[in-house]
Amino acid sequence: MEHLIRVITVCIGIWFSQPNQSLEPQHFTLHPTHIQYIQDSIQRPIPRRQVKILFHFGFSHPNLKGLTYQVDQDRYIIHLNRFHKRDWWKVTHHELVHVKQLVSQHLQTHATHWQWHQTQYSFETPYLKRPWELEAFKQANQIETRTLHEQ
Repeated sequence: MEHLIRVITVCIGIWFSQPNQSLEPQHFTLHPTHIQYIQDSIQRPIPRRQVKILFHFGFSHPNLKGLTYQVDQDRYIIHLNRFHKRDWWKVTHHELVHVKQLVSQHLQTHATHWQWHQTQYSFETPYLKRPWELEAFKQANQIETRTLHEQ
């Protein structure tokens, strides 16, 4: 229940932080590498419940490119910041790694801390000292490098 309240609170915050002007719908299509990653690394084998990933596009702090929220055990929201639209391909991979980490429960979010492989981390832990972020950067970079070499 606390996760649902947190997600609703964040979504409301994102909603109210949106500029008042009306915006055109964002065109966004998952790249084949995103789809392959979801199928190979995130989805559970059938007949188990499938993971659902929803995308939200909005404005947030300019330093923030994307965020992943766990709604419940099977549903996740990836927020992509419109300020960084040119980076969405790579940011989506980074955020999909977070979905994978949450699905596997290697990363767990709690009201007062994060837990990564049974080790607690404070919300005060600097961004680049969070091992789950380093893993997400590394995997997104590896996917980008493989994709560029295949073209």
